[in-house]
Amino acid sequence: MLIKYLTDLVTVAFPKAWIIAEVIVALIQAGVFFIQRISPQLLEPSVASDYLMLAPLGIFLLIAGCRLVYAPYKIYLKQQKAIMTCEDDSKPQLEFIFKAGDEPYEHTEPAGIAGPALRLFRVGVRNKGKRRLESCEVKLLRMTKILNINLPIHLKQRHDNPAPPHLDATGHIAHSVYKTTFPLSGGGEEHIDVAELNERAGGSEINLCYAESSSKAVRKIPRDEYVLTLLASADLGDPCEQDFILSVENGLLRLRMK
Repeated sequence: MLIKYLTDLVTVAFPKAWIIAEVIVALIQAGVFFIQRISPQLLEPSVASDYLMLAPLGIFLLIAGCRLVYAPYKIYLKQQKAIMTCEDDSKPQLEFIFKAGDEPYEHTEPAGIAGPALRLFRVGVRNKGKRRLESCEVKLLRMTKILNINLPIHLKQRHDNPAPPHLDATGHIAHSVYKTTFPLSGGGEEHIDVAELNERAGGSEINLCYAESSSKAVRKIPRDEYVLTLLASADLGDPCEQDFILSVENGLLRLRMK
């Protein structure tokens, strides 16, 4: 640690000191030249020559000494900035966004229907920071009223629609792979499907939008009110949790942030 500190002192104090000294000496030389041209008797050439030979070293030592005194403070500022960067990286970088009634958070087929329709709710996940985040994911962490022992489970990303289960060449059921992670640039947002309901079909149940077609987790749930806890996480920062209330009111699917 001591060697590194001394190395940092030298790095801060000396590299620019010589450059600054050369600039000052160049200005002094220009001034001496100007004086000798205007009034040669004011400055003897031999004296000026001796002075200019010693000036660079003297000015360098003076500037280096001043910068050496200032160097510990500059190193301290650099260390504080590094500490703040580490602290920022440990803070949650993701946040949930939801705007009921607005696309793409509330999607209906046919589009724009206020009455019964095929209604799908999504939540947005936004990167609050400036850094690009890799391996972002959103899971249904837990829910009320339903014993869903296979939670947590990934939720489906918008427009991620792989082929449904089908028979492969060997006659076995093949399940297409959903995306479970995604990158997010600074300020970027990804939309995640949460639940949908065919409100026009009597007796239909709410469908939870998992990103795993082969999962044994409960997917179809009765029309009722539930609290869903979603978890967003990434390669940087702590996970972010948010509760949402999922319900059916007057035959229409509803979602709101708790």
